[in-house]
Amino acid sequence: MSKSIGFEEILAGALRLSSDQVEQLRRALDAATSEEAVLASLEGLIGADRTCPWCGTPGAVKRGRLNGLMRYRCESPACGKSFNALTGSPLARLHMRGKWVLFAQALLAGDTIERAAERCAIDRTTALRWRHRFLGTSARKAKGETLGGVIEADDMVVRVSRKGSRKPLGREPRRRGGTREPGGKDHAYVVTAFGRDGGAVMAVFERLPAGAIRYTLSQRLRQGAVIVTDAAKNFMSAVRKMGVRHVRLNIAAGERTRGIFHLQGANNAHGVIRDFLRPYRGVATVHLPLYLELYRLIKREKIRTPSDPLAAIFAGARILHA
Repeated sequence: MSKSIGFEEILAGALRLSSDQVEQLRRALDAATSEEAVLASLEGLIGADRTCPWCGTPGAVKRGRLNGLMRYRCESPACGKSFNALTGSPLARLHMRGKWVLFAQALLAGDTIERAAERCAIDRTTALRWRHRFLGTSARKAKGETLGGVIEADDMVVRVSRKGSRKPLGREPRRRGGTREPGGKDHAYVVTAFGRDGGAVMAVFERLPAGAIRYTLSQRLRQGAVIVTDAAKNFMSAVRKMGVRHVRLNIAAGERTRGIFHLQGANNAHGVIRDFLRPYRGVATVHLPLYLELYRLIKREKIRTPSDPLAAIFAGARILHA
């Protein structure tokens, strides 16, 4: 009979491994545990009432397993469809679940597509698709969050980027970044609102009328909220129609603070966002909301472990069954 190896011997042997061997061992351990942990978390998305995501009828019954996930069938005569924990979410039909934790770690580290693909041993096109799907699912959860207390609202102007688009630009190519002045078709606007409690709301628009601001904020404010803005007329018009308390600072006249009210938090956040996006070397405007969500996850929610972004992503999928 062969002698069993104790934990102390295994640990002592691990200390003698080369860096390449340590990396191989780490990947083997991750592969052995990650998929089970992911599947267990996914099963928790189905509540006790087993509500059908197609028709909203509770009381679905179990119908075996498929691809590691419990399969359910709606008992409504008018529906009768099957579903699992990810049906209808951006994570549905996404393969290689055992590598999701590793990919979440790549998101957390801000890896490039090439580095994330290498870390997870997947193709770079798969890595790009996963990045957008993961962040898109998490953004679904963020849309339901609300802000309260003192809220600093402002807009951030960014240059429009059609990176990756195959459609004609409809303009001459830019030279060395284009004009720096905001306005016109060359710029987009990010409506931002930051609560003193750490919450954040961000939305991207090609133009910034008062209606866009009201659309972004009106359903996201708790009772008693106070909005602090500069003297921009579009914000003033939007907040007036929303019926909440408004503190308007005339920055051009040197009024940067009024008691406890200021815009320093929003201005600082805009600088942090620009620094955060810089390593990605030009984010296409159409995908900018996804990278703003990644900023919110890492910088605002203080995510520190690979399982934290997965928890946020799974919470976004859970909206389907709420």
